[in-house]
Amino acid sequence: MKLYLDDENSFMDIQCEFTTLYPFLKIDFFKSINGAGRQPVKIERIHPRENIRRFVREVHGGIVNIGEYRTVAQVVRDIEEMLLLTVMILRQSGNIWIETSLTAYWTLERQNREGEYISRIR
Repeated sequence: MKLYLDDENSFMDIQCEFTTLYPFLKIDFFKSINGAGRQPVKIERIHPRENIRRFVREVHGGIVNIGEYRTVAQVVRDIEEMLLLTVMILRQSGNIWIETSLTAYWTLERQNREGEYISRIR
């Protein structure tokens, strides 16, 4: 399974492709807001309808492996290195989305399965 990143796509295109494979996971993208001295002060969520080209100079045909055996940490690292943006993968828990930072070493398949299980029992 592969996630195709291209500067012609919107962030929503990537999110839809990802969620088609993992319906109980969501991927979000963030940009850093710099303060004095170029130090990041905060991060701000990028609206999904934004085009990748607006934030990244060139990506032409970047491919990220999002196979079910890959961990959240591996996928986040790969996308962040390619786009130079902050990436977060969230897991559905009922009707809310929770960060996967404490379970980033879990595979995408396990994260998705846990999200499905928790969402079904509520």
